[in-house]
Amino acid sequence: MVHVFAQHGAGGECVECALPDDGALVRDSKTSGVPVVAFGSEPWLSFIRALRHRTSAE
Repeated sequence: MVHVFAQHGAGGECVECALPDDGALVRDSKTSGVPVVAFGSEPWLSFIRALRHRTSAE
């Protein structure tokens, strides 16, 4: 199963993520034709944990 979501920042930054069962696919949704960056499950989960830790510390 794949879940897709987009996040838009205050400065116009746009990121689109697809979450297949084995990691994450990320791209700049404003720019067509750009490559997708693929992350395995462990690196992606580590990234998400770091974001949560940073957010909760602020």
